[in-house]
Amino acid sequence: MLSHQIIEALQSALNVRDFAGFTQTLDALDIPTDPQVKYWRAVALAAQAQFAEAIALLNEVIVVAPDISAPRYELGKCLLAIKSYAAAYAMLESVLKMQPGHVPALINFGFAATHINKPAQAEGAFRRAREIQPARPEAAAGLASLYERAGFVSQAKQVLSDFVLEHAADSNLLQQWTRLVLQHEPPEQAAATLDRYLQMHPQQPVVMHARAALQGQAPARASQAYVQSVFDDFAHSYDSTMVEALGYRSHQKIANVIRALVPIGSEILDVGCGTGLVATELAADYVLDGVDLSRHMLELAKPRGYRALHCQDIESFLTNAQNQSYAAATLADVWMYFGELAPSALLLNAALRPRGLLVANFEQLEGQGTADEQRLGYRLQANGRYQHSADYIQTALRTAGFSITAIEPMSSRHEGGKAVNFWLVSAHKSDSVSSMEVPR
Repeated sequence: MLSHQIIEALQSALNVRDFAGFTQTLDALDIPTDPQVKYWRAVALAAQAQFAEAIALLNEVIVVAPDISAPRYELGKCLLAIKSYAAAYAMLESVLKMQPGHVPALINFGFAATHINKPAQAEGAFRRAREIQPARPEAAAGLASLYERAGFVSQAKQVLSDFVLEHAADSNLLQQWTRLVLQHEPPEQAAATLDRYLQMHPQQPVVMHARAALQGQAPARASQAYVQSVFDDFAHSYDSTMVEALGYRSHQKIANVIRALVPIGSEILDVGCGTGLVATELAADYVLDGVDLSRHMLELAKPRGYRALHCQDIESFLTNAQNQSYAAATLADVWMYFGELAPSALLLNAALRPRGLLVANFEQLEGQGTADEQRLGYRLQANGRYQHSADYIQTALRTAGFSITAIEPMSSRHEGGKAVNFWLVSAHKSDSVSSMEVPR
């Protein structure tokens, strides 16, 4: 039986993602076959997305301790993460038979039920979780997603509206709410809804960003506060949500271009590096530096092979970066948070060596758009991201001193059951721009 002090030490290490310290604490116990040790090792493996190893250990624990709910709950979460929804449903159902009021199990059971088309069970689980813990945002988000998936948009919006006006909401839930408000309320009503929230929570960056989209006068870029808020809250579920649930592959496609055009061993700047997905593709063969505004995302990037990581806004970092330092720069899902591209593109140009390569993706501007959107070449969407036209991208990069190598359409992930269309762009630093002035 592990002591209370040991369990506290293990949980503290997990909370700060100190996996080395966590492992040292477990190894020092020198009881590797103990079920509790196996359980905690599995929890740490799951936190690092090593689900196969975690599932194997948890199954071993359940065999010797079938009446304990904790390993069953962790196994249910792992099965949900690998999209084994029916198995997750059954495992979490067994947890709820042992502990009917287990709120995290209710929420995850609701998500599993949603995925295997059991809406009544999902709704019941989310509602029960909200009854027990009304301020739990995941239950409100899950219930709203269930309603939206079924086409009950008004109910979905009402669930989220009730929640955000009564409880503290994280950035993910606020994005879900503002998207529904902008998409399904007339402009004047949507403005009043958002303004009412901002009266209670002045300067809330997610809602302010949505308000700007509603005004039809998109700012040149998303604010630093918005980006930091969204991605700090998204960090620990980013990989599982984007890669596993939504089929995100931009990092792989960008890496393929780098491998084809940049010599092995070159120094590369990973701009907006996030959790380090680009590094999982390139760190073994290249020297990578990363920069990102989200401290929580960078914590997850640390073990992925970067030479250096910088917690800064990318324009601030590039303004102070040494000129001609890098052979290439990668930007995976970065310029979706910029409307105007030229300022940051010009700074990137200065950071690249002669003929340096830039590889980035952009969300495609769809439809004809308003007169302003056609003139600007970009649109701020209800989901908070910018779309860009191919003509605007090429003009902005050429203005910043790049020669376009390729601009190709691609589908990198899904959202709301639909493919999201992107441009994959590669461009070399032009030979004629070495004397261009870069603002400092």
